[in-house]
Amino acid sequence: MAIRRLLIGVALASLLCAQQNGPAGNNSGQTQSGPPIGVPALYRAFFRHLAFLDQQADALDAQGKDGSALRNFYQNAIGLTVEEAAVLKQAGGACVTAVQQTDQAAQQLIQAARAKFPDRKVPSAAALPKPPAELGLLNKQRDDVSNLWIANLRASLGPASFQKLDTYVQTRFVRQVSSVAVPNPPAAPPFSQTPASSGGAH
Repeated sequence: MAIRRLLIGVALASLLCAQQNGPAGNNSGQTQSGPPIGVPALYRAFFRHLAFLDQQADALDAQGKDGSALRNFYQNAIGLTVEEAAVLKQAGGACVTAVQQTDQAAQQLIQAARAKFPDRKVPSAAALPKPPAELGLLNKQRDDVSNLWIANLRASLGPASFQKLDTYVQTRFVRQVSSVAVPNPPAAPPFSQTPASSGGAH
């Protein structure tokens, strides 16, 4: 199964421009490329960028500058109240933290599999390692955790406000996110096969 990697590229300058020109900004003609992005993955990307803007806003505040444009960007773009924006950030931050724990577990599995081949060489093609089965379970767990926090957010915001959020995420924010399908690796990479010794000529 193809592995999807999310590449998120939302420039701060374009965000500020979008805030001045309305939610769509200059992205009205921009469309999503690559395979469709699942709702859990899309919301994870949105939550991470929400936290990123807050970090950038805090950095501006620390420099004696006004970081409110970044801090309140999504609140204004979506049309949320101050209280609703606080609920969104709390749920988003909790989701990101929970998913990070799952990601760390997945990274440990990957490192353990690589540790079996410290020189990144295998004696034969038959000895090439398969992805740990637990990775598939962890990926499902990531989506389950994300869906749980999305449902929590829906209940906390109420139908009308959540609908505004969901519409924005799935019609406008999605334009800034691309999903790239990485095909399954061929027989050898990222490991190389150790040449078999032979006394005869090739």
